[in-house]
Amino acid sequence: MNENKSRPRPMYRFIARELKADIISGVYADGASFPSEADLQNAYGVSRVTVRSALKILEQEGLIKRRQGSGTVVSGRAIHKSLNTLLDFHREATLHLRNPRSQVLSLAERPSRARERLILGLEGAENLVELKRLRFLDEDPVVLQTTCLPLDLMQGVSSAELKNRSLYDFLQKERNIQLSYADSVLEPYSIDKRDAAWLKLAPGAAVMRAHRTAVDKTGRTVEYSINLIRGDYFKYSYRLMADEMEP
Repeated sequence: MNENKSRPRPMYRFIARELKADIISGVYADGASFPSEADLQNAYGVSRVTVRSALKILEQEGLIKRRQGSGTVVSGRAIHKSLNTLLDFHREATLHLRNPRSQVLSLAERPSRARERLILGLEGAENLVELKRLRFLDEDPVVLQTTCLPLDLMQGVSSAELKNRSLYDFLQKERNIQLSYADSVLEPYSIDKRDAAWLKLAPGAAVMRAHRTAVDKTGRTVEYSINLIRGDYFKYSYRLMADEMEP
């Protein structure tokens, strides 16, 4: 007689899964101290052997580092971005001790669409340049970026000039564009089959979609981009300040 009974998941795997979810979601920030073995034993009501088995899984996945005599620290793969600071992809990755890379998928002149003309301040059926790039962290594809720019800023530019280079750095050094600020709107998005393949995700997976416009110091909008961002590699944070209350 064949019985089809599912085996219960070992407790150490359950603990590892919960702790992994907390690390990825940002409950434990990168570089922060991780709960001790004793703390985890008390919290889950399990043996030290069970706790150590769970921690071994996290260590093997590169989510924590266990150091003799100094405890355990978080070593998650996500970059925690502040919404109050404008940093280009390459500089931000480097500051987090990650290895950034950018692959130019396409760079082409095309007719502008009505919405793009409104955002970029183009006239009539003026053409623009569309730049599509795949951004990598440590060889993992993490951002699929489609950027529209005014034609005069990108006239004669080749893909090779933008390979592994910040677009903002290019605009500043090669086009003398001084950025003033950028506005960005984040929203949840279910990725389609074509874009999912670039980011090595399953079709329909949840990502963050960011709409960004960048403005230079003359007040001209020089960039409109749509970024599809893997949420397991980027977390966004901001500080909420309490208003002063009347006594």
